[in-house]
Amino acid sequence: AIVKIELPATFRLPADKIALYSTPGNYWPSCQPNECSATGPTQMTIGFDNQGSPTCSSCCWQGRCLNSCVNQWRVYGNAVNTFTGEGHQPHPCNIRDNIFAAAAKLKNDSGASNPISWSKEEVFRAGKRYYGDCTVTFKRIGNRTYCQFVWDYYQNRL
Repeated sequence: AIVKIELPATFRLPADKIALYSTPGNYWPSCQPNECSATGPTQMTIGFDNQGSPTCSSCCWQGRCLNSCVNQWRVYGNAVNTFTGEGHQPHPCNIRDNIFAAAAKLKNDSGASNPISWSKEEVFRAGKRYYGDCTVTFKRIGNRTYCQFVWDYYQNRL
């Protein structure tokens, strides 16, 4: 659900490119951070924006702008190695590395004790902490809030 919201172009890649950009040491070449330091298929924040600045001063939402970039990659970027036993250097623009990092963050943010089955409250908690808001609806995701889209996807309704 997160990839469907954050970078739906991932699903339009040919199978050979997905395989290539998911292989350790390879990454999506056009992948760049945005003004909020988010990059990769799940838009994981990496601590510097599209200008190379750690301030993210152009990252504004609902009238508020950041004065420093968030770096969730620093916390969750090694999740692929933690959960698979691999030992490569993860890259935020590697599809597999990025998705493992996002999954670890979502699991942590959900507060769920069961790794397989989450309640609606846990899914909403993870979605809100991932995106920052669960009140605004978006036309591009069917006039749903971020959290409702994630919940519907989780429930196999999409």
